[in-house]
Amino acid sequence: MKTLFAHRGMSALAPENTLSAFAEVKEYGLGWVECDVDVLADGTVVISHDDTLDRCTNRTGSLYALTKNDLPGIDAGSWFGDNFEDEPLPTFSQFIDLVNEHQLNINVEIKSCAAGWPMTLTLLDGVIEGLNKLSPDLKLLVSSFNHLALAEFKRRSPKTDVACLFEDDYTDDDWRSTAEACEATAIHLSNQA
Repeated sequence: MKTLFAHRGMSALAPENTLSAFAEVKEYGLGWVECDVDVLADGTVVISHDDTLDRCTNRTGSLYALTKNDLPGIDAGSWFGDNFEDEPLPTFSQFIDLVNEHQLNINVEIKSCAAGWPMTLTLLDGVIEGLNKLSPDLKLLVSSFNHLALAEFKRRSPKTDVACLFEDDYTDDDWRSTAEACEATAIHLSNQA
């Protein structure tokens, strides 16, 4: 039996990693959604694949220079189409509210947080705080390419299932040691590997 995940939401139909993209998932018969999380300067966890605003918003610059007060006015949708003008850059809290409402299982990918280890720890704490509000009926998997961050997340949230992500050019013979160090219940390989 295959389990399908809506990667960054229904990102072919709505701008990736937005509330609109996540809200479409159930309508298409999928039960799982994947999202990417990173952190702002004030510790607010947001849904974003990139650590800059450049690719998917009307603004430029680093996420790590922003606070929650900067989020209004960031348009994360018009790049995709006029119907999504003024789509907000969502917080993790807003995402959790949406998945609880739509009863969606989630795979949360923790980004590598280029702002350094102290901000990575802030990100992990914010994710754990947000996940405490997740409906207990929903399934959860937390994943990351950053295996150090994933191992630390697992240490802080030992009951949460985690998955190690590996790059396209992955040839390391130590994949099993990496997965065991993270106490991973799954590994995610590139479909090109």
